Amino acid sequence: MSISVRYIDAFRAKEIAMKFLEQHHSIVNVKNTTLEKGIWMVEIEVSAFGIHDMRVMVDSRTGRIVGWD
Repeated sequence: MSISVRYIDAFRAKEIAMKFLEQHHSIVNVKNTTLEKGIWMVEIEVSAFGIHDMRVMVDSRTGRIVGWD
């Protein structure tokens, strides 16, 4: 019996990151999404008090947020 591992794609990683940031920020633009060593790095422009960039790290296997800055 083989076990298949499903991974999330870039579109789903963007959705997860945006939903997370929308809790406290207004989303302006998704700038970049890259996969590095199994972690999606999603760069998003947000506005709370001025526009700035945030990065959300999403595990490509589980879809869980593993960090942000």
